[in-house]
Amino acid sequence: MISLHGHSSYSLLDASASIQDIISTASKLGLSAIALTDYWWMYGIIDFYTNAKKNNINPLIGVDLPLIQTISSTPPKNWEPKFATFLAKNYEWYLELLELTTYANTKGLFNDIPRVDFKQLSSLKNVYLIVGSHNSVLWDLILSWGSLNQAEDLLSQLSEIIGPQNLLIEFNIQDFKKLPVFKVLRESLYKLKDLWTPIISSNYHYATASQKEAFLASLEIKYWAGNTPHIFKHWDFHILTQKEILDIAKKNQLDLSFVKQLIHNTEQLANQINIDIPMGQILFPDYRPSPIIQQLYSKYQQQLDVE
Repeated sequence: MISLHGHSSYSLLDASASIQDIISTASKLGLSAIALTDYWWMYGIIDFYTNAKKNNINPLIGVDLPLIQTISSTPPKNWEPKFATFLAKNYEWYLELLELTTYANTKGLFNDIPRVDFKQLSSLKNVYLIVGSHNSVLWDLILSWGSLNQAEDLLSQLSEIIGPQNLLIEFNIQDFKKLPVFKVLRESLYKLKDLWTPIISSNYHYATASQKEAFLASLEIKYWAGNTPHIFKHWDFHILTQKEILDIAKKNQLDLSFVKQLIHNTEQLANQINIDIPMGQILFPDYRPSPIIQQLYSKYQQQLDVE
């Protein structure tokens, strides 16, 4: 099953899948496309893109970044980042993602954590925005605050900024019997499914089920012994097959017709994505000076010119 959300070892200590493992697994499963949306940055994208192309797999390119209302205010003392997933549709959208990631890792930094805010979102012309997965801004509102109204308000704001056609609600089909509290999340998202496009995702952090132990070991390093979040221990974050998804859905008595619709929506969206990166070119950021600097330069240009 095509996943629009997933992470590689470039998401340091938050995922363990190498680019080669991701592409190899996708190829063995016969996937026509797969996404890479690492946390914080896009360092693995070119490696991912070239390997996917060599294996006739459509590379879906994105990034996971913390999303907040405004970066001008100081976050609360115990603030923890809550993410949104940004996905490109074509090369022009890809360039906008590079710009967004640069902003997050420069002006958006807080305690070395990259962030983007609603104002920066409004400057984007094109982007798919995915929310609803674990540790997302939508997940946090529903589970921490128990407010479907607040969640709907957030989605309405995001929809107004980027357009309703570009806002996607992500469903993770996992065994909720292992962690019953997350049943609330599933039921809340289900109530929102008719307002915005629902999709499904593995949200993979390692490529195959056999790599779970190595992934948990990396989390032990990050969180220290005994503090690894339960969700990673009890749920499966490898690249799930369609059969695995449907088996989990049956076990948890989910609406199979709805799950199949999620799979259809996801495949349909993936088929619309075509990113053709012109390789062998050096791309320099387009740093444009402010109008005041431009005026000063025009005024003193002759004095500044040096033969």
